[in-house]
Amino acid sequence: MKLHKIFLFAAVALATAFTSCSEDDTYEAGKPAGKYNVTFAEYSPVTLASDATSFEVTLQRADASEALTVPLTVLSASEGVVVPSSASFAAGEETTTIDVTLPSEMEYNTDYSVSIQIPEEYTNPYAEQATCPIYKNTFLKEDYAVEATGTYTDNFWYEESWSVSLEYSPSQDLYRVKDMFDDGCDPFFFKWNKETNVVTVTDATGTTQKYISTPFDYSGYPIVAYCNQAKFSYDPSSKTFEFPFYWYVPALSGGFGIYACYLALD
Repeated sequence: MKLHKIFLFAAVALATAFTSCSEDDTYEAGKPAGKYNVTFAEYSPVTLASDATSFEVTLQRADASEALTVPLTVLSASEGVVVPSSASFAAGEETTTIDVTLPSEMEYNTDYSVSIQIPEEYTNPYAEQATCPIYKNTFLKEDYAVEATGTYTDNFWYEESWSVSLEYSPSQDLYRVKDMFDDGCDPFFFKWNKETNVVTVTDATGTTQKYISTPFDYSGYPIVAYCNQAKFSYDPSSKTFEFPFYWYVPALSGGFGIYACYLALD
């Protein structure tokens, strides 16, 4: 009998819980979609020249039939960043831009950030689209400038030569070469001791690297370039950098051996 009462009590409690939930729950319809469907255009991290004072952010809308001013809310921003309070579209204009002003004393090669939101009544959260009503991005100012031009000779992959530019950052005492291995590949960074002519391969922050990634692969496995720092050097008589990379496939624990590549300055 005692067990029966326990089960009966549990059943009554469960029924009461369901009744309570159904009475307390009230349905609230979602807010209607905004009329204008304004979003920020697709974007990527921003890299700026050393003399830049601002950069543009693009907004777009679905209905361009009339002039429109959209208020903007700054969710967060690095110190010194200034964002306009609104963005304006002219009648018939599907896109517009705002200028984000940079801090007056901005450090080079350092990430800054900003996050901007379009008010909900100007958006359409139910639309399937790649763009978004929130702009959340990073930006940096760099002081790299072309110091010399030259010819890179690849003795490993293409066995060809092509023109490149050697850039230098005074704030980091760091050199880089864009598109050295191939078009669109990550920049190649290094330090150059002009007294000893020793070259040290680094990453973008100046940290010494034992190996670097390359755009090449062997049977679908990435090839890396190992760096023997002791043998990476510059010959002032021929104005040529020598990079005796050891080309290696980590996934297969095997390599192709050393194929030296050269950067001869003009």
